[in-house]
Amino acid sequence: YAEIRDYLAMTSGKTLIGLILCPILITLTMRLGTLPMVRATLASITPAKLDPIYHWYSIFLLQLLMLYVIPILCIKLGFKESLSAYGHQVRPLVRLWPLLLIFLAVMLPITYASSLKPSFSTYYPLYRGSLESWERFILFEAGFLVVFFTQEFFFRGFLIEVLKPKFG
Repeated sequence: YAEIRDYLAMTSGKTLIGLILCPILITLTMRLGTLPMVRATLASITPAKLDPIYHWYSIFLLQLLMLYVIPILCIKLGFKESLSAYGHQVRPLVRLWPLLLIFLAVMLPITYASSLKPSFSTYYPLYRGSLESWERFILFEAGFLVVFFTQEFFFRGFLIEVLKPKFG
């Protein structure tokens, strides 16, 4: 126990919270945020047959809570730090627009070429209802934008910053 006590004494509270909180949040997100789990949970709440978009939005909201809201509460209320220290800034985005446009120009043709393959169309779209209308497509993609944003913030912002004091 002396080694554990010494390790804990040398580790900042911020890092300890990260070492405890991050695996819990990731595990809960991965275990609870699956379509079968969400379907079963929603089926136990309501007997109505729900459009699958509700299943997807349950996953999007779970990720928003676990990978964004809880870390932000931890940063603001627990650490009493600014979100900008965790990469939560708009200014760098403004400078990156040319790079994002170049990336888009490269990826759109590649994605389009891939979409012509039968194996691609058997997997995508993840939500088949998005084929029915532009509204459903935009609604689903807006939800997925939340997933990308929350994961970027959690893994590139929160996780790195809470582990930096101990691991550099």
